[in-house]
Amino acid sequence: MSIKIITTTLLLVLTGIVTWYISIAIVTDIHQTQWVDHFIRDQAQLDKHRMMNPLIHDIALVRQLAVEPILIDAINNKKPTAVTSAIHVLQRYRPNLSDRSFFFAFDSVYYFNDAENSNSGGQPIQYQLSPHKDDDRWFYEALEKNESYHVHIRAMNLWISVPIYDNDKVVGMVGTRIDISTYLLDTMKFSNEATRIQSFIINRDMKILLYREAPDYVAVTNGTHESFDLLLTERVDLAVLREWMQQITNSHDVTDSSPVTFQGHRYLLAITYLREIGWYNVMLIDTTNLFFNGFFSFPSTWTPLYLVVLFVFYHIVNIIFIKQIMSLCIDANYTFGWDIMRNMTQSLKESVEFKVAQRTKELEFTTMQLKTMNADLVLLSRTDMLTKTLNRYGITTCIQRESNYSKQTGLPCGVIMVDVDHFKNVNDRFGHSAGDTVLSTLAGILKQNLRSNDILGRWGGEEFLILLPQTNLDDSRIVAERLRIAVEQTPIRYDDATILVTISEGVNQFHPMLTTTIEECINSADGALYIAKREGRNKVVLATTS
Repeated sequence: MSIKIITTTLLLVLTGIVTWYISIAIVTDIHQTQWVDHFIRDQAQLDKHRMMNPLIHDIALVRQLAVEPILIDAINNKKPTAVTSAIHVLQRYRPNLSDRSFFFAFDSVYYFNDAENSNSGGQPIQYQLSPHKDDDRWFYEALEKNESYHVHIRAMNLWISVPIYDNDKVVGMVGTRIDISTYLLDTMKFSNEATRIQSFIINRDMKILLYREAPDYVAVTNGTHESFDLLLTERVDLAVLREWMQQITNSHDVTDSSPVTFQGHRYLLAITYLREIGWYNVMLIDTTNLFFNGFFSFPSTWTPLYLVVLFVFYHIVNIIFIKQIMSLCIDANYTFGWDIMRNMTQSLKESVEFKVAQRTKELEFTTMQLKTMNADLVLLSRTDMLTKTLNRYGITTCIQRESNYSKQTGLPCGVIMVDVDHFKNVNDRFGHSAGDTVLSTLAGILKQNLRSNDILGRWGGEEFLILLPQTNLDDSRIVAERLRIAVEQTPIRYDDATILVTISEGVNQFHPMLTTTIEECINSADGALYIAKREGRNKVVLATTS
């Protein structure tokens, strides 16, 4: 009897040891190979999208501002009334910007209004820029770089600057700011606070610009903090970091994960490239806290306790059911222990796989939300806020598409340039808000009298461009005349006033056999438009090059 008890006890102990270490191997494999890499890559992509969406949104709006003719007119005329009109346009955009603030700078004069509209009784504060002041150096550097937009950090804020062009010459800057602390807390936080993720925003020189050590703590360094490469302990880790930065700059947006030694501790490292601003988001993840908080990381600590509990449990059961246990263990060739091991292993595996599947579903849902947000941002970047038609960027994209279609099919494309007659008089008499009402109402009238496949966009100021796919010159003239009559016969209500407006139009057609480029066709239509205005307005003129 004693030999059988000892044999059964040893069997259970050995079964427990084997089960424990096999469970560790299974969990470690799923945790590291199936879960950790998937988690890191998805988390890096999510952080990138969360970080870039507000920037892309504001960059798109500021780019629209930069092509507003009223701003260019204010820079060229430098008259107080022209500047006031420009400020009015800026105020109209301001509620849609993330920080609800804007700045407008030209000829070393800087206008700024904050989120609360609190400066100077609601009017923008005016400031004189100087190339000799460190705080103003950004303006002159942005002018020299001649970039499509410029992002820099100053005074705990992320500043977005877009140059204003006049005849291919930079004549001013317009932009907005984003509060960095709020921005990063919103974009870099992770829902599971138990997970230790450190995020660093670095530039091409590896200077740390921003970093986050906890979900509720971020810091701004303005590039004065030590370089990120100095914090890596091993030279091989630095080589991997440099190689990955080069790799994702040229091609990919996110790297694989790799173990590194950072400040003496082991982490998994992943990098994403924030292509729109030329910065890198470096993530360091302590994987021991992802699921089990290190429980499986110290088997040597828990194994003795596990064996003691198993031994006590066996003897308690042995006293009550000794015959049944011995019979099961001996008569069934000791299959009892192996069944325990198999069942425990399967349960652990299913538990971990369930957690992986659950987290994967959460990530997929979040990714779908981000795709929807990105689609909305693309639409926003191509839409004029006031008239809800395409903006200059949006219709320029359509111009190239229709040009390619005409070249492939040999079919013509009608082009109509539209301008509101005496629009300045409307602003002077009724105010800029009335002018906005006229433009938005006019856009609605034009849409109602066009086909669903016709393309309408605001070309700038009070000018609109219309593309008529598969439409020749004669039919384009008929459409233009219909639009002119519809506008002339539709009074526009503004408060208690009734405003009557008319339009002048220049008409042309793009045909690959007759016109070199569609841009030349548009320029000819624009020339016809100005002939219509010289000849008395409220009329349609065909381009002579047709």
